[in-house]
Amino acid sequence: MKHYKNIAKKLTGIILTAAVIMTSVPEYKGEVEAAGDDLLTGQAMEVADHNEVSYVVTYGQTEARAMLSDINTWRTSDTWYWNEDNVTKTAVSGRSALQYDARLEKIAMQRAAEIAISFSHTRPSGEDTWTAYGDIAQYVYVGENIAAGQRNAASAFESWKEEEDDYSGQGHRRNMLNENFGYIGIAHVTLNGTNYWVQEFSMYPSGEAVGDAVDNTAKVTSGISNALLSDVKVVTEQEQISLDLSVNTSCDLPAAETAVLMSKAWPSRYSIVEEPKPEWYLKSGDAITIEGSKIKAVKEGQAVLTASVGLGGKVFSTDCMVNVTSVPGSPTAVPGTNTEITGPSIIIKTPTPTSKPSTTNKPTATRRPSATGSPINTKNYDTVITSNNDSVKKVGSVSLKNKKGKKISVSWKKVSGATKYQIQCSLNNKFTKLACNTYVKKNKYLVKYLKKKKTYYVRVRAMNNSYSFGKWSSVKKIKIKR
Repeated sequence: MKHYKNIAKKLTGIILTAAVIMTSVPEYKGEVEAAGDDLLTGQAMEVADHNEVSYVVTYGQTEARAMLSDINTWRTSDTWYWNEDNVTKTAVSGRSALQYDARLEKIAMQRAAEIAISFSHTRPSGEDTWTAYGDIAQYVYVGENIAAGQRNAASAFESWKEEEDDYSGQGHRRNMLNENFGYIGIAHVTLNGTNYWVQEFSMYPSGEAVGDAVDNTAKVTSGISNALLSDVKVVTEQEQISLDLSVNTSCDLPAAETAVLMSKAWPSRYSIVEEPKPEWYLKSGDAITIEGSKIKAVKEGQAVLTASVGLGGKVFSTDCMVNVTSVPGSPTAVPGTNTEITGPSIIIKTPTPTSKPSTTNKPTATRRPSATGSPINTKNYDTVITSNNDSVKKVGSVSLKNKKGKKISVSWKKVSGATKYQIQCSLNNKFTKLACNTYVKKNKYLVKYLKKKKTYYVRVRAMNNSYSFGKWSSVKKIKIKR
């Protein structure tokens, strides 16, 4: 069987979409930095490591299924798509209607939950998209469209139609009009107020009966690749906490949650996960003991509690200072010091599990040819976590150099108070056709997998540890000559 490759992403305002057939195009894979300590063991604490997370999403499958009639009305009528020359068109007339498939819907629902934390055709585990299909993807023609930000099924469908795009931006359109596809499953989830949409296509049916639409919350589990994990935080009710206790009194351990930030998250924000949960340990001092979910004060003095979670071979923690006095009374939470167990930042270039493929190189799909299409265009995202903040200085002059191998070396002067920088590289000066959208700690970056003879536009902005952004730098452009 001849296999085809095709992928595209589109942005309209705060809307993001992406399409792929058979295998994903090599995405730009830069170095991902994640702070945290190597797993610690000792008398005080032994933190278990995890390589997957569980979190809650809300499914809206009644709304998702409503898209099918719109797709088929359009697909069975007279329409078209651009050819690669962007001058001639391929006419489409009277395609057969797509049939809804239960198994494809289940796959779409899993993928919708996954793109809610990592918007990519690469799964959060670092695995190829088609592993969600199981063995079937090795033998049949399949495809996937993903989108984020659209409020309802009608708007998601309209954005995937790509009426105003040229050939390079009509990957979703061609998927929906593809004569090789006869079956479809559609999914819709919301997470943190953002809508996510997925279409899965196949040339053959599964034979499974379509049941009632799922319109409720559900806990999903996903593997996590170190190479796609940007950061983890242990979150408590107060950013900085301490406790005052008197001898022979007790109180509940403070509530703590795990928040993860994936490098492909859209919007770029932390997501609270239900598992793994942080666990409290007695880090130092003997003025208290931990008994189940309680802290018991046993003598005057001080002690430090730490809530820690192990993820991807690293430990992420936050501390709580406990002061014990001889004065009877009830425990009180007061502002204190939030000390984090920190270690040198590490650069993770490959996932820790040996069974996962490397994400720093161009992936090759088993039993399918490696993809060679355009770089994936990600979204033009200006309102990531907070709006631009005047307290974060604007990045000054940006320097660009064309490096051998169709690469761009980007560098700029460090900004005082900046903890990270966001770099965007686009095929247009409106930054709606991104070839790179990433975050780094250093004041330099190497953009790879670009196209020869194409002109790219680059801009950079600074971010502080409160996730406020400075203004974008002046836009610089460069033509790839080698």
